[in-house]
Amino acid sequence: MKKIFPSILVATLLATSSCSVFQQPIKKIMGDKAQPEAVKTEKPAEDTQTQKETTVEKKKKRKPTTAQIDKAENTAVNHPSKPVAPVENPVDLTMTQALNGEWTIQEVHGQKINGDERPYVNFESSTGNFYGSNGCNILNGNFTVKSGNKIEFSNVISTMKMCENAPYEYLINTAIDQATGFILDKKGNESYLQLTSPGNSTPLLVLRRHNLDYLNGAWRVISIDGHRVTAADMKFVIDIPQLTIHGNAGCNIMNGQILIDPDQANSIQFNNLITTRMMCPDIQQETEFLVALEEVTNCADLGNGRVALRDNSGKDKIVILSIDPSAITKD
Repeated sequence: MKKIFPSILVATLLATSSCSVFQQPIKKIMGDKAQPEAVKTEKPAEDTQTQKETTVEKKKKRKPTTAQIDKAENTAVNHPSKPVAPVENPVDLTMTQALNGEWTIQEVHGQKINGDERPYVNFESSTGNFYGSNGCNILNGNFTVKSGNKIEFSNVISTMKMCENAPYEYLINTAIDQATGFILDKKGNESYLQLTSPGNSTPLLVLRRHNLDYLNGAWRVISIDGHRVTAADMKFVIDIPQLTIHGNAGCNIMNGQILIDPDQANSIQFNNLITTRMMCPDIQQETEFLVALEEVTNCADLGNGRVALRDNSGKDKIVILSIDPSAITKD
């Protein structure tokens, strides 16, 4: 049996014992010096309102001004500033209104157009539409008038009727398609419209429009061949857009049509006049009125609500005075 020396026994006990057995007494001996804690310094609490105001101020300082933003955008390499270009040739509403109404085509590519059934173009300024006739087929489409006397036709369509005698049909169609500008002129009571295109010294189309709108309305006859009229009921209505006349010839009801010669200035004619067949005491004056009305070929505005209806020689056949339309509708 081996002897166990005291020193070996002590070493064995030290090796097999848990370290925690010795840590507790060390902590008790060292106290707080073994693991010193960090010293904490607390800042005094700031007022909540003051803190919010400070935050807002910081945000304000960080936010760039409008000038700084503009400068940054204008000097940015990837996003250079681009000036806004002005609109070229804006729509000209004044000239659009000036073209409103029906225009008779007088010339196409320098060729004079004759005949009773004249080609025409009617501009509707309120809608931007136009319609007309090329001498055979009906045309429809849109038009736009722009500054600088520019005009553009678009969406033009046509009927497909075959006509034996329509020598200007193709020329009128191509003229409308090629037109880019216009010249508007007025001579007396007549207005003239030239449709033009670059490179053409001759107008593509020359159109004429009468200015007889002042004849629209109700009228009373005040003289026939220079003699004063005594029949108070000799009143009628002229409708230029519809080209009709209707009213009272002094005794009988009268209806008829109006013809405007596109080759004659201030032209107006009264055709196909028909009346009722009543007998009246002053029938002679009614007959004189109807005969004089058929001899009228032109007219002139005399001012003060008076218009002279004249014959080919320039003689005043009938002088009429503008009246309230209700004076006729009540009859």
